[in-house]
Amino acid sequence: PGLSADASVAWADSGRVTVEAATPTDLATALGYAHAADHAWPMAWLREIALGTASGWLGDSLRAADLHARRLGLD
Repeated sequence: PGLSADASVAWADSGRVTVEAATPTDLATALGYAHAADHAWPMAWLREIALGTASGWLGDSLRAADLHARRLGLD
């Protein structure tokens, strides 16, 4: 969804990604998909840190960091 034409994303055994698309916008969208697929956990973790909810994942030891992130308004 959101592409103007078909795009392809392929991963080699080495982990290298090849993206092909008809337009620069479709290429950027497909590349974003590849980044999300490869880095879902780090992205989710960084989101929790920015929202100030990391202690929900790893416990009360991160409560001070959560409060700091909330004060900074990183969300």
